[in-house]
Amino acid sequence: KIYSDMGEVCVWQSEYPEARKKYQLAIDCLNKIGKTIEVSYRLLDIGKTYYSTKNYKKAEQYFRMALKETKDSALTGAANQEIGINYLSARLYDSAEFYLRKSFILDVLRVQRY
Repeated sequence: KIYSDMGEVCVWQSEYPEARKKYQLAIDCLNKIGKTIEVSYRLLDIGKTYYSTKNYKKAEQYFRMALKETKDSALTGAANQEIGINYLSARLYDSAEFYLRKSFILDVLRVQRY
């Protein structure tokens, strides 16, 4: 949790390479204790640092890694949303629409279950 919070502080300060290091340390710790969903959220965080620097291809790699790590519906929705936003910023509108719709559908289905 501490490394993750430190990564977030680095993001606020636009220190993206340092944020990635902190998030990776968080991932290492989370892997040791078997917190796979949290690992995936940190992968999303790393992807967002690349997105923030307009490195859309690298951001997408991390978003897709997060998708591979879990079947959690909330995380899947969040990852699809990040992929959609990433495509939108890269001006790949058809792909953006596909992933944003997919994210929305997953959110609606999750809400209907409760």
